[in-house]
Amino acid sequence: MANWRIKLNPQPIDVKSAIEEVIDTIAPLAQAKNLQLQVNCDRAPKEVLTDPFRLQQILTNLLSNAVRYTDEGYLRVECVVQANEKWSFSVTDTGIGIDREDLERIFEPYAQAYGLDRRRDKESTGLGLAIVSRMVKLLQGEIKVFSQKAVGSTFTVTFPLKVKVEGTSVRSTPS
Repeated sequence: MANWRIKLNPQPIDVKSAIEEVIDTIAPLAQAKNLQLQVNCDRAPKEVLTDPFRLQQILTNLLSNAVRYTDEGYLRVECVVQANEKWSFSVTDTGIGIDREDLERIFEPYAQAYGLDRRRDKESTGLGLAIVSRMVKLLQGEIKVFSQKAVGSTFTVTFPLKVKVEGTSVRSTPS
């Protein structure tokens, strides 16, 4: 197995603009399923120091999953500045939700949560949330999930306002 390093390319970015770019990409998918797409980033930080590409990868994956597992209702993205030089965004959906026993392993490679009918999603590799988790760690953040079956899920990602530039590479081993 080969190892590789992923290096950050931190730069100052406008959070709202970065999120709007991802929303513009995901909006047609949500519209095709008649899902409302709500965005509330009025309390987002004006500027953060992060890797914009990695941030957009995280948000794109979370929103794509929200669209995939939601048949009716809405998707919501919210951003806020937090205490201690941090900020966060959350992605909430009114989708199928995740079984309690699956919550502990959804960030592991090849793990798939079961849907309401207990069948695995044939279109999913089970790598998306594992990649999200690694990207979040790379950006020195943390991710949490709250989910109720048949009600929906909320993924909340918290980051520092400024990533530390030292020690910003992560060793990865492809499986």
